[in-house]
Amino acid sequence: MSFQTGLSGLNASSRNLDVIGHNIANANTTGMKASRIEFAELYASSLGAAGGSNSGIGVQVATVSQLFTQGNIKVTGNQLDLAINGSGFFQVKGTDGVTYTRNGEFKLDKDGYIITNNGARLQGYATDEVGKLSNGKETKDLRLPTGAPIDPRATTNINITANL
Repeated sequence: MSFQTGLSGLNASSRNLDVIGHNIANANTTGMKASRIEFAELYASSLGAAGGSNSGIGVQVATVSQLFTQGNIKVTGNQLDLAINGSGFFQVKGTDGVTYTRNGEFKLDKDGYIITNNGARLQGYATDEVGKLSNGKETKDLRLPTGAPIDPRATTNINITANL
C-alpha cells in the first residue's frame, strides 16, 4: 500500500515536470498560454467496513489548466501585429470554421484580407465611413483596400493643445 502511495506521487510529479517543461519550451512563442497542473488526493473506498477512516492512498493529476493571463507585449516592427491588453481573443475564420487565438501576428494576403500565418482571416464588425457600427451582431472578414486608391478627404476640423 505504501509503495503504491509513493508511486502515485512520482507519477504526478513526473506529469508536473512535463507541464513545466512545456511552459519553458514555449515561453517565447507568440500567443502561447502557460499551463498549470492541479492535483487531487486518492482515497480508498470500502463497502461495509466497520467504523474505519478512509485515509489517502496517493495523489493523481486532476487536470492541466491553461492560464489566460496577459503575456509580455513586445514591439515587432510589423504594422499588422496586434496585442491584446488584458483578457480576450482574436476571432479568425479558416477552413475549419471560426476559431479564437491570442496570437496577433497578422499579414495581408494578395486580396487585401488580414490573415494569420495559417491563412485564417481576421474577423471584425463592419463600420460606416465615420466608424459607427453598421451591423454589430455579425462579424465579417477584415479587408484593407490595397488594390484601389483611397479617395482623398479634406480635413475639416483640427484640435491643438499647445504651451507658449
